[in-house]
Amino acid sequence: MFVPSESQKKSFLEHTKAAREERALEKRREGAAVRIQAQWKGYVTRRQYHNQIISDLDNLIAAEGNEKDVELMPAITVYPVVRRFLTYFQSKKQALEGEQSRERFECLCRYLNKAMETDSPKMSYAALCLHKDKSLPWLAHIKSLLSLCCQMLQDLKPENHTDSISLALYLHTLVVFTSPKSWGILRSKQFEKLQPALQKICCNIQGKLVQNGFFKTMRSIMLKGTAREDLSIKPVSIKAIMTLSTRPLIDGDFSRNLLAQFLGEILSVPALVYHLNIITPQCIEQLTSMEILKRFLQAADDANFFSEFTNSMPGTKLLAFLANVVNLFTIESPLEAKELAYPLFTVNI
Repeated sequence: MFVPSESQKKSFLEHTKAAREERALEKRREGAAVRIQAQWKGYVTRRQYHNQIISDLDNLIAAEGNEKDVELMPAITVYPVVRRFLTYFQSKKQALEGEQSRERFECLCRYLNKAMETDSPKMSYAALCLHKDKSLPWLAHIKSLLSLCCQMLQDLKPENHTDSISLALYLHTLVVFTSPKSWGILRSKQFEKLQPALQKICCNIQGKLVQNGFFKTMRSIMLKGTAREDLSIKPVSIKAIMTLSTRPLIDGDFSRNLLAQFLGEILSVPALVYHLNIITPQCIEQLTSMEILKRFLQAADDANFFSEFTNSMPGTKLLAFLANVVNLFTIESPLEAKELAYPLFTVNI
């Protein structure tokens, strides 16, 4: 009987090991090739999807011309295109960087503003929130739209002419979607009774914005436009900022939390009351009618509130706030000022 030698046995084992390693290497090569192909195909598919979103939006909404030249399409047709655009671009942190992307987004804002103001139920973008199957997705994508507006606002420079135009557009978009007063469908008798429901939707939108630092964004814009020798922000933009800043207060029934945020972020802008009194006296009238000064002094009766409020503010910010409070006091009517002077103003401040 033939007995293999030790060298033959060793050679056989080496050959088997080499074959096994070759099969493992080939398997790894195949796996690597599959992963590379998957990555490439995924990239190509994502780019195609991205380009399709842009193409659909450009085909639906003209990128050229002004707001008056925009031709409205049925809202039911516009909605899926806008929703895909907002969903995709909100997930990409740098998606709206670049002049072309910014122009496209501004074009979308102009279109939606106009679509909200039309009284045609078919064309009105506001009418979509009345559809049972679209109300929640509609609300979610409007929150995305306004969040992007706030994100874009933070990068604008009011002294730049192009940025000042963009600033007015984004503020106007926020004004339109945070109150149903300008929604065209409410001019129709069949929708008049729905105003309370639409107001609740706007309150929901406001709440989301406030959670995302809305007051801080408004403060940032005001500082950029007013904290300089010559104001670089236009009166219409200042009025829009004050309108937007007071809406959560009014709709939130002047809750302590909202009042503290408004006072701490908006009323602490240096020389705010001074500028408002000169440029937009209507805003001063609004603050007076809202009894902001009186509400603050009454809230300050609570020692815990006053302590937390003042301790949360740096010295310079607190000083600017107190200066605005004193300025508001001097603007009040003599009778009202006398009542506020003692004991509220004297004791609390």
